[in-house]
Amino acid sequence: LISLNWTCTVLAVFVFRFSATGLYLYALLFWRHELETLPLHSQLVYHVLGVIFTCVNLVWAAILWGYRIRDSAWLDKALGLDIRYCDAPAEQDHGTPAESQLPQFSEEDIQAHNRSDSCWIVIQGNVYDVTS
Repeated sequence: LISLNWTCTVLAVFVFRFSATGLYLYALLFWRHELETLPLHSQLVYHVLGVIFTCVNLVWAAILWGYRIRDSAWLDKALGLDIRYCDAPAEQDHGTPAESQLPQFSEEDIQAHNRSDSCWIVIQGNVYDVTS
């Protein structure tokens, strides 16, 4: 769903925002005579605004594309769609014991360590000693 959302958003950017840039370039190529009949200050305003609008569109599209890539990578990792993460065997760090070898603590053990000289906390099922 997010991928479809980004596809539609990028398509809308290119169709709607860059259509004005395309029209500016079309006017430069095919309406040159009509543009030359404008007063000098109007020509300058027309060209400066055309260049600024084109640059803003390019920067905006680049930022939008970066967000699309970031969201796609996050979504792939969250859903496990990245093949490297699905097919690669889980590597064990040789210095870290397996989860089954770690000591198990009961709630009473953790509640006993609620003093300033011995303080334990539980975060997402893991017990941490945060004694300073």
